[in-house]
Amino acid sequence: MAEQRSTFGAKRRVLIGILFIVLCGYLAWAILAFFIQDLLVFPPLLLKSQGGMTPPAGVEEWTIDTEEGVVHAWFISGGRCSEASPCGTVVMMHGNGMLIDDWIDTARWFPSMGWNVLLPEFRGYGRAEGKPSERALRNDVAAFIDLLHQRPEVDPHATVFYGRSIGGALAAQVAEIREPAGMILQTPPASIASMAWRYGLPPFLVRNKFDTVDALEDQSGVPILLIEHDQDAIIPASHLAKLRLAAPHADSIILRGDHNQLENMDQQRLFIDAVESFLDEIRNGQTGQ
Repeated sequence: MAEQRSTFGAKRRVLIGILFIVLCGYLAWAILAFFIQDLLVFPPLLLKSQGGMTPPAGVEEWTIDTEEGVVHAWFISGGRCSEASPCGTVVMMHGNGMLIDDWIDTARWFPSMGWNVLLPEFRGYGRAEGKPSERALRNDVAAFIDLLHQRPEVDPHATVFYGRSIGGALAAQVAEIREPAGMILQTPPASIASMAWRYGLPPFLVRNKFDTVDALEDQSGVPILLIEHDQDAIIPASHLAKLRLAAPHADSIILRGDHNQLENMDQQRLFIDAVESFLDEIRNGQTGQ
Protein backbone atom coordinates (compact mmCIF):
# COMPACT_ATOMS: atom_id res chain seq x y z
CA MET A 1 0.00 0.00 0.00
CA ALA A 2 2.81 2.38 0.87
CA GLU A 3 4.37 1.67 -2.51
CA GLN A 4 1.07 2.41 -4.30
CA ARG A 5 0.70 5.68 -2.40
CA SER A 6 4.23 6.63 -3.33
CA THR A 7 3.57 5.86 -7.02
CA PHE A 8 0.31 7.84 -6.94
CA GLY A 9 2.07 10.78 -5.26
CA ALA A 10 4.80 10.76 -7.91
CA LYS A 11 2.26 10.75 -10.75
CA ARG A 12 0.35 13.56 -9.08
CA ARG A 13 3.51 15.66 -8.78
CA VAL A 14 4.29 15.06 -12.46
CA LEU A 15 0.75 16.05 -13.47
CA ILE A 16 0.89 19.20 -11.35
CA GLY A 17 4.24 20.03 -12.88
CA ILE A 18 2.85 19.62 -16.40
CA LEU A 19 -0.18 21.77 -15.58
CA PHE A 20 2.10 24.42 -14.08
CA ILE A 21 4.25 24.49 -17.22
CA VAL A 22 1.13 24.73 -19.45
CA LEU A 23 -0.29 27.54 -17.30
CA CYS A 24 3.00 29.45 -17.36
CA GLY A 25 3.20 28.98 -21.13
CA TYR A 26 -0.34 30.29 -21.59
CA LEU A 27 0.26 33.27 -19.32
CA ALA A 28 3.46 34.08 -21.21
CA TRP A 29 1.57 33.94 -24.53
CA ALA A 30 -1.33 36.03 -23.16
CA ILE A 31 1.10 38.70 -21.96
CA LEU A 32 2.94 38.69 -25.28
CA ALA A 33 -0.34 38.77 -27.25
CA PHE A 34 -1.55 41.71 -25.15
CA PHE A 35 1.50 43.75 -26.08
CA ILE A 36 1.59 42.77 -29.78
CA GLN A 37 -2.17 42.85 -30.39
CA ASP A 38 -1.94 46.09 -32.37
CA LEU A 39 0.37 44.34 -34.83
CA LEU A 40 -2.33 41.68 -35.34
CA VAL A 41 -5.13 44.22 -35.87
CA PHE A 42 -3.00 46.61 -37.96
CA PRO A 43 -0.42 44.55 -39.93
CA PRO A 44 2.98 46.27 -39.76
CA LEU A 45 4.07 45.34 -43.29
CA LEU A 46 1.90 48.13 -44.70
CA LEU A 47 3.45 50.88 -42.63
CA LYS A 48 5.21 53.39 -44.88
CA SER A 49 5.22 50.82 -47.68
CA GLN A 50 3.98 53.35 -50.24
CA GLY A 51 5.94 56.40 -49.13
CA GLY A 52 6.54 59.07 -51.74
CA MET A 53 3.70 58.20 -54.12
CA THR A 54 1.68 61.08 -55.52
CA PRO A 55 -2.09 60.92 -56.03
CA PRO A 56 -3.30 59.50 -59.36
CA ALA A 57 -4.60 61.81 -62.07
CA GLY A 58 -7.90 63.46 -61.20
CA VAL A 59 -7.43 62.88 -57.47
CA GLU A 60 -6.98 65.63 -54.87
CA GLU A 61 -4.90 64.98 -51.77
CA TRP A 62 -6.19 66.40 -48.51
CA THR A 63 -4.29 66.48 -45.23
CA ILE A 64 -5.04 67.07 -41.57
CA ASP A 65 -2.57 67.73 -38.75
CA THR A 66 -2.90 65.38 -35.78
CA GLU A 67 -1.01 65.16 -32.51
CA GLU A 68 1.12 62.44 -34.17
CA GLY A 69 1.74 64.11 -37.52
CA VAL A 70 0.10 64.54 -40.92
CA VAL A 71 -2.61 62.18 -42.16
CA HIS A 72 -3.85 62.30 -45.74
CA ALA A 73 -6.95 61.42 -47.73
CA TRP A 74 -7.86 61.37 -51.41
CA PHE A 75 -10.89 63.11 -52.90
CA ILE A 76 -12.45 62.51 -56.32
CA SER A 77 -15.10 64.92 -57.55
CA GLY A 78 -18.32 63.56 -58.94
CA GLY A 79 -17.59 65.40 -62.19
CA ARG A 80 -20.83 67.28 -62.80
CA CYS A 81 -21.09 68.35 -59.15
CA SER A 82 -21.08 72.10 -58.51
CA GLU A 83 -22.17 74.69 -55.99
CA ALA A 84 -25.41 75.09 -57.95
CA SER A 85 -25.88 71.30 -58.10
CA PRO A 86 -24.05 69.69 -55.16
CA CYS A 87 -23.57 65.91 -54.98
CA GLY A 88 -23.52 63.37 -52.23
CA THR A 89 -20.26 61.71 -51.21
CA VAL A 90 -19.23 58.11 -50.54
CA VAL A 91 -16.64 57.97 -47.74
CA MET A 92 -14.65 54.77 -48.28
CA MET A 93 -12.94 53.06 -45.33
CA HIS A 94 -10.68 50.18 -46.32
CA GLY A 95 -9.70 46.99 -44.53
CA ASN A 96 -6.70 46.57 -42.25
CA GLY A 97 -4.71 44.86 -45.01
CA MET A 98 -5.18 47.65 -47.55
CA LEU A 99 -4.19 51.20 -48.38
CA ILE A 100 -6.27 53.84 -50.13
CA ASP A 101 -4.03 53.17 -53.13
CA ASP A 102 -5.52 49.66 -53.38
CA TRP A 103 -9.07 51.01 -53.62
CA ILE A 104 -8.65 53.66 -56.28
CA ASP A 105 -10.17 51.54 -59.08
CA THR A 106 -13.26 50.79 -57.00
CA ALA A 107 -13.46 54.44 -55.97
CA ARG A 108 -13.73 55.57 -59.59
CA TRP A 109 -17.05 53.72 -59.95
CA PHE A 110 -18.86 56.26 -57.79
CA PRO A 111 -18.25 59.45 -59.82
CA SER A 112 -19.79 57.62 -62.79
CA MET A 113 -22.89 57.27 -60.60
CA GLY A 114 -22.84 60.99 -59.77
CA TRP A 115 -21.16 60.75 -56.35
CA ASN A 116 -18.03 62.34 -54.94
CA VAL A 117 -15.58 60.00 -53.21
CA LEU A 118 -13.46 60.54 -50.11
CA LEU A 119 -10.81 57.97 -49.12
CA PRO A 120 -9.27 58.72 -45.69
CA GLU A 121 -6.04 56.82 -44.98
CA PHE A 122 -5.43 55.02 -41.70
CA ARG A 123 -3.00 56.74 -39.39
CA GLY A 124 0.38 55.01 -39.77
CA TYR A 125 -0.51 53.45 -43.14
CA GLY A 126 1.10 54.39 -46.44
CA ARG A 127 2.25 58.01 -46.22
CA ALA A 128 0.15 58.83 -43.13
CA GLU A 129 2.07 59.51 -39.94
CA GLY A 130 1.30 58.29 -36.44
CA LYS A 131 0.05 55.03 -34.96
CA PRO A 132 -3.33 53.48 -35.84
CA SER A 133 -5.97 52.90 -33.16
CA GLU A 134 -9.75 52.75 -33.12
CA ARG A 135 -10.05 56.16 -31.48
CA ALA A 136 -7.45 57.80 -33.76
CA LEU A 137 -9.01 56.46 -36.96
CA ARG A 138 -12.52 57.46 -35.90
CA ASN A 139 -11.41 61.01 -35.10
CA ASP A 140 -9.36 61.33 -38.30
CA VAL A 141 -12.27 60.25 -40.50
CA ALA A 142 -14.56 62.66 -38.66
CA ALA A 143 -12.08 65.49 -39.27
CA PHE A 144 -11.95 64.71 -43.00
CA ILE A 145 -15.76 64.64 -43.11
CA ASP A 146 -15.79 68.13 -41.57
CA LEU A 147 -13.48 69.30 -44.37
CA LEU A 148 -15.69 67.55 -46.91
CA HIS A 149 -18.79 69.40 -45.76
CA GLN A 150 -17.06 72.74 -46.32
CA ARG A 151 -16.82 72.08 -50.05
CA PRO A 152 -19.45 74.00 -52.09
CA GLU A 153 -20.01 71.10 -54.53
CA VAL A 154 -20.77 68.69 -51.67
CA ASP A 155 -24.24 68.00 -50.29
CA PRO A 156 -23.59 67.56 -46.53
CA HIS A 157 -26.89 65.75 -46.09
CA ALA A 158 -25.99 62.99 -48.54
CA THR A 159 -22.84 61.45 -47.09
CA VAL A 160 -22.72 57.65 -47.27
CA PHE A 161 -20.16 55.57 -45.39
CA TYR A 162 -18.81 52.52 -47.19
CA GLY A 163 -16.56 50.27 -45.11
CA ARG A 164 -14.95 46.95 -45.93
CA SER A 165 -13.89 44.44 -43.24
CA ILE A 166 -12.48 46.43 -40.32
CA GLY A 167 -13.38 49.54 -42.32
CA GLY A 168 -17.02 48.53 -41.89
CA ALA A 169 -16.53 48.47 -38.13
CA LEU A 170 -14.83 51.87 -38.38
CA ALA A 171 -17.74 53.25 -40.40
CA ALA A 172 -20.16 52.22 -37.65
CA GLN A 173 -17.94 53.92 -35.06
CA VAL A 174 -17.74 57.15 -37.09
CA ALA A 175 -21.53 57.11 -37.48
CA GLU A 176 -21.81 57.64 -33.73
CA ILE A 177 -20.15 61.07 -34.03
CA ARG A 178 -20.98 62.09 -37.63
CA GLU A 179 -24.42 60.99 -38.79
CA PRO A 180 -24.41 59.53 -42.31
CA ALA A 181 -27.25 59.41 -44.81
CA GLY A 182 -26.58 55.68 -45.12
CA MET A 183 -23.98 52.96 -44.63
CA ILE A 184 -22.69 50.14 -46.83
CA LEU A 185 -20.90 47.55 -44.69
CA GLN A 186 -19.09 44.79 -46.57
CA THR A 187 -17.95 41.77 -44.50
CA PRO A 188 -17.60 43.75 -41.26
CA PRO A 189 -16.76 41.98 -37.97
CA ALA A 190 -19.34 41.98 -35.20
CA SER A 191 -16.41 43.07 -33.03
CA ILE A 192 -12.68 42.53 -32.99
CA ALA A 193 -12.83 41.63 -29.30
CA SER A 194 -15.08 38.65 -30.07
CA MET A 195 -12.31 37.25 -32.30
CA ALA A 196 -9.65 37.40 -29.57
CA TRP A 197 -9.92 33.75 -28.57
CA ARG A 198 -8.52 32.83 -31.99
CA TYR A 199 -5.23 34.03 -30.57
CA GLY A 200 -5.81 32.78 -27.04
CA LEU A 201 -6.47 36.28 -25.73
CA PRO A 202 -9.49 36.98 -23.48
CA PRO A 203 -11.78 39.57 -25.13
CA PHE A 204 -11.61 42.00 -22.20
CA LEU A 205 -7.89 42.52 -22.88
CA VAL A 206 -8.48 43.83 -26.41
CA ARG A 207 -7.77 47.56 -26.67
CA ASN A 208 -9.27 48.27 -30.12
CA LYS A 209 -12.58 46.48 -29.80
CA PHE A 210 -14.32 47.84 -32.93
CA ASP A 211 -17.71 46.77 -31.53
CA THR A 212 -19.91 47.06 -34.61
CA VAL A 213 -22.91 45.45 -32.94
CA ASP A 214 -22.98 48.03 -30.17
CA ALA A 215 -22.56 50.90 -32.65
CA LEU A 216 -25.34 49.69 -34.97
CA GLU A 217 -27.81 49.41 -32.14
CA ASP A 218 -27.73 53.24 -32.04
CA GLN A 219 -28.30 53.61 -35.80
CA SER A 220 -31.94 52.55 -36.13
CA GLY A 221 -32.73 55.60 -38.28
CA VAL A 222 -29.84 55.16 -40.72
CA PRO A 223 -30.35 53.10 -43.92
CA ILE A 224 -27.83 50.23 -44.00
CA LEU A 225 -26.77 47.70 -46.62
CA LEU A 226 -24.97 44.64 -45.20
CA ILE A 227 -22.90 42.60 -47.66
CA GLU A 228 -21.78 39.07 -46.73
CA HIS A 229 -19.43 36.72 -48.60
CA ASP A 230 -20.51 33.10 -48.26
CA GLN A 231 -16.97 31.62 -48.18
CA ASP A 232 -15.47 34.17 -45.80
CA ALA A 233 -13.12 32.33 -43.43
CA ILE A 234 -12.01 35.54 -41.68
CA ILE A 235 -15.42 37.05 -40.88
CA PRO A 236 -17.78 34.05 -40.54
CA ALA A 237 -21.53 34.18 -41.13
CA SER A 238 -22.18 34.31 -37.37
CA HIS A 239 -20.82 37.88 -37.32
CA LEU A 240 -23.26 39.05 -40.00
CA ALA A 241 -26.10 37.29 -38.17
CA LYS A 242 -25.31 39.34 -35.06
CA LEU A 243 -25.25 42.53 -37.11
CA ARG A 244 -28.64 41.76 -38.65
CA LEU A 245 -30.05 41.36 -35.14
CA ALA A 246 -28.47 44.66 -34.10
CA ALA A 247 -29.87 46.44 -37.17
CA PRO A 248 -33.05 44.57 -38.18
CA HIS A 249 -34.02 47.38 -40.56
CA ALA A 250 -30.89 46.83 -42.68
CA ASP A 251 -31.00 45.39 -46.18
CA SER A 252 -28.58 42.51 -46.68
CA ILE A 253 -27.22 40.44 -49.54
CA ILE A 254 -25.06 37.31 -49.63
CA LEU A 255 -22.55 37.05 -52.47
CA ARG A 256 -20.33 34.13 -53.44
CA GLY A 257 -16.70 34.71 -52.58
CA ASP A 258 -14.06 34.61 -49.87
CA HIS A 259 -13.12 37.51 -47.61
CA ASN A 260 -10.90 39.28 -50.12
CA GLN A 261 -12.66 38.82 -53.44
CA LEU A 262 -15.87 37.73 -55.11
CA GLU A 263 -16.05 34.47 -57.01
CA ASN A 264 -16.56 35.81 -60.53
CA MET A 265 -17.71 38.76 -62.63
CA ASP A 266 -21.37 37.82 -62.19
CA GLN A 267 -21.00 38.26 -58.43
CA GLN A 268 -19.17 41.53 -59.02
CA ARG A 269 -22.07 42.71 -61.15
CA LEU A 270 -24.55 41.77 -58.40
CA PHE A 271 -22.43 43.74 -55.94
CA ILE A 272 -22.34 46.82 -58.15
CA ASP A 273 -26.08 46.63 -58.83
CA ALA A 274 -26.90 46.34 -55.11
CA VAL A 275 -24.66 49.29 -54.22
CA GLU A 276 -25.96 51.44 -57.08
CA SER A 277 -29.57 50.68 -56.15
CA PHE A 278 -28.90 51.54 -52.50
CA LEU A 279 -27.23 54.82 -53.44
CA ASP A 280 -30.09 55.72 -55.79
CA GLU A 281 -32.55 55.19 -52.94
CA ILE A 282 -30.45 57.40 -50.66
CA ARG A 283 -30.32 60.10 -53.33
CA ASN A 284 -34.07 59.89 -53.93
CA GLY A 285 -34.88 59.76 -50.22
CA GLN A 286 -36.67 56.44 -50.55
CA THR A 287 -34.60 54.07 -48.41
CA GLY A 288 -36.36 52.91 -45.28
CA GLN A 289 -39.71 54.35 -46.36
